[in-house]
Amino acid sequence: MTEDYALRLRAVRFGYPGARQPVFQDFDLEIKRGTFLGLVGPNGAGKSTLILLMTGLKKPLQGEVQIRVQRRHAIGFVPQDAALFPTLNAWENLHFFSAAYQLSVQEARARIRQVLDRFGLAEAARQPVNTYSGGMKKRLNLAAAVLHDPEILFLDEPTAGIDVQSRKVVNDYLRELHERGCTLIYTSHHLRETEILCERIVILDNGRILEDASPAGLHQKFGAGKSLEDVFIQLTGSLPRD
Repeated sequence: MTEDYALRLRAVRFGYPGARQPVFQDFDLEIKRGTFLGLVGPNGAGKSTLILLMTGLKKPLQGEVQIRVQRRHAIGFVPQDAALFPTLNAWENLHFFSAAYQLSVQEARARIRQVLDRFGLAEAARQPVNTYSGGMKKRLNLAAAVLHDPEILFLDEPTAGIDVQSRKVVNDYLRELHERGCTLIYTSHHLRETEILCERIVILDNGRILEDASPAGLHQKFGAGKSLEDVFIQLTGSLPRD
């Protein structure tokens, strides 16, 4: 255990009502401040539930989740499905989130202009979000989550189903956040992308951590010629998870 942590889960137990067994039982995880952590696992492994526990949107039945931040409104969350108002335009959506983050009017205007430019949305800023492509919605979803410059950013499948150009814009920005010291917790089924972006990878299945190492550490353990996908299949099996 280290005191330089951003997030710590201790002996966490969580299950859904009516389920035959809990999703997590005596689950421990600690994430150092400034880490870019990739959380990967098959469908049903518990990734999204773990993100909800980390963000406080779900409460553990037992154990504790500790988040250390230096200011209020220091957490950002990019959910898998776009959390946007479809009939509002990008500018209006971001104004709503800026109020939720308690940004001043002047700061909000400056930040909104900045993120609209950064994510290539300035020209479409006055168009309703329901006219946007999937990639534009994903980029706006991320813009809303980083509007307040969070210390910790949670991302649940931020590049799922989007075009190569949008994926590059998102991933380049995540690298910039990491370089600035932001703590990122990132789930994805794009294993090659995860291997390139993340400095620490946790492979999760059935609510348990199967491996927790750097990409280099995984290569050392499983063989330099093996990709993260090879290791993933070796640990979780080759059968589809529906």
